[in-house]
Amino acid sequence: MSSTRSLAGADEIHAYLVEQLNSALRRPGMFSQRDVALWMLVDHLLFVECRPEAWAEEQRSWTSRGAGSSTGLGGMFEELMPGGYDQHCVASVYAEFAHRLGWLRPDRVLPADEHQALRTSVRPWAQKDRSWADVISEFGPPSILCGGASPLYSKTLGYLGEDPTEPTVFFHL
Repeated sequence: MSSTRSLAGADEIHAYLVEQLNSALRRPGMFSQRDVALWMLVDHLLFVECRPEAWAEEQRSWTSRGAGSSTGLGGMFEELMPGGYDQHCVASVYAEFAHRLGWLRPDRVLPADEHQALRTSVRPWAQKDRSWADVISEFGPPSILCGGASPLYSKTLGYLGEDPTEPTVFFHL
């Protein structure tokens, strides 16, 4: 029996996976518990791009900075935040990785000078508890919002600059 069905090409598969990753970063709880969906999407993208070693390199980087865990990113956050964390925290780590690899489709990119000013001022500013409205008022709309649009629920706001090697600033609310 012959089939007239065709398969998607590599570029179509890549575009689809990037789109799915961006959706999962913004609403991680709708895709899976913990970080399973995010990990699978990253793993598949790295396979399509013939760069499977990139994830192991990223994990070694976390370990070298004291953030490694044998139980993955969720386990790392459980160790660092024993009072609890949400999936948006985990999504923020994946978002920064996706930005460096060119997969993240941000809603806004801060110009280099604005991003540097934010990075310079954020530590003293964040010494107080802040709300979503405080962050938006001070720094404008985020580059990426991990979580829903309701100010009543937890979320993570990320601010990134044009240079993907520069750190992304995240506010976990």
